[in-house]
Amino acid sequence: MSEGRAGNRCARRRQPPTPSGPAALSPTSPHKWATRERERERERERERERERERERERETLHLQHRSLAP
Repeated sequence: MSEGRAGNRCARRRQPPTPSGPAALSPTSPHKWATRERERERERERERERERERERERETLHLQHRSLAP
């Protein structure tokens, strides 16, 4: 039983603690936030691109369907 607790403590020690409160406002924080923001922006751009692709796909299918219709 104590072995399990020791294992947990070890695992916890290996993982860096998540900063909260004043610690979160460290000098590196703005950079991290900027990086995360850039990553989110890239993700949004990818999502927009996927949406455009889907729209094009829908349009081509629609046109094909219309051309096949009598």
